[in-house]
Amino acid sequence: MMRVSGIDLPKRRLSDSLENDIRDSMINCHKCDRAAECLTWVTGAANRAAGAATVPQFCVNREIFERLKAVR
Repeated sequence: MMRVSGIDLPKRRLSDSLENDIRDSMINCHKCDRAAECLTWVTGAANRAAGAATVPQFCVNREIFERLKAVR
């Protein structure tokens, strides 16, 4: 979901806050009960245009992903 949402994290050490966001998003994802919807969305978004997709409203990580998109 991160990749197709346009999140391109730098290849350097991130702040503790951002690392916590990434860890939390992984935990959230594993706990999520909308895996089928997510897979359908990710597959469709990847086929359309990677990096151009907006994180869907149903995603529990939407706010985290929007913050991560701003990291350069």
